Amino acid sequence: MRLSPEQQAILNGVRGPYLATCMRWLVDWGEAMGATLEVDSLAALGCIVNGIPMITDLERNPFEAIQTGDHVLVDADEGVLTITKSDD
Repeated sequence: MRLSPEQQAILNGVRGPYLATCMRWLVDWGEAMGATLEVDSLAALGCIVNGIPMITDLERNPFEAIQTGDHVLVDADEGVLTITKSDD
């Protein structure tokens, strides 16, 4: 899974062991769920057959658009991903 420089730094422990553990969990979960920027036909077929929601062809790279603390709402039925930026 491709991470932004900020996300990679957190994974490497720059912001402490707790956030590194959280980022490790997110990366592991993302990899298990097949989070990727490119979707091949086999992945698309797997999602269709198994009823797994999927959104493709986003306007922006979600790994760059979503930052730590942002809230993300995914409506795969409508094909809409809404990012609410953190107030930090």
